Amino acid sequence: MNNQINSSHIKALQFREKLLKLCKEYECEISGSCGDNGDINVWFRNGGDYIMTDFYRHSIYKENEDYELINVMEEIIKQAFDRDSSEMAGLNNIKVSCGIFTNNYWKARGKLEQIWNTLNEDERERFLVRKDSLEIRLKNGKRYMWIKPNNQSRGYRFAKAIIDKDITLEELRNYILPICYACGRDDVEVF
Repeated sequence: MNNQINSSHIKALQFREKLLKLCKEYECEISGSCGDNGDINVWFRNGGDYIMTDFYRHSIYKENEDYELINVMEEIIKQAFDRDSSEMAGLNNIKVSCGIFTNNYWKARGKLEQIWNTLNEDERERFLVRKDSLEIRLKNGKRYMWIKPNNQSRGYRFAKAIIDKDITLEELRNYILPICYACGRDDVEVF
């Protein structure tokens, strides 16, 4: 009999133990969904039932009273900007008119291409595509820029924001909200 323990078995058991502790800490249970689609159901003992999808970064959904699935992070983002725009949004020190916040290069590029295609030819100036940055410059001086929500993005200020619903709460609180302090409900789009 081989007494050597497989290291991947140990990692799997450690993961299981941490997951069980986490479920106990948050008083919840998890299980797979009935449909063979990779979704995970999360039931909290306080009555909250959620669905975590297997797409992208495991988005969390909640059923509303009409049995429609509502993305929880999208709702939190909308609540964070549930106010009128600040007069600071129109100041000239806000050089980038709109920041696109996501950690996903391809998602940012797709959104920028969508914006580029909706603009008239006489509005467009340049579409800059680089390895680590994406930007649209318009002839009127406005700009759309992809921003990863991290420490390197702290100096920016935006009049408008397009925010990926797959960001984390930490990214929203620590990076996006301070950068977009002047934005209101009409200045924010969630994608």
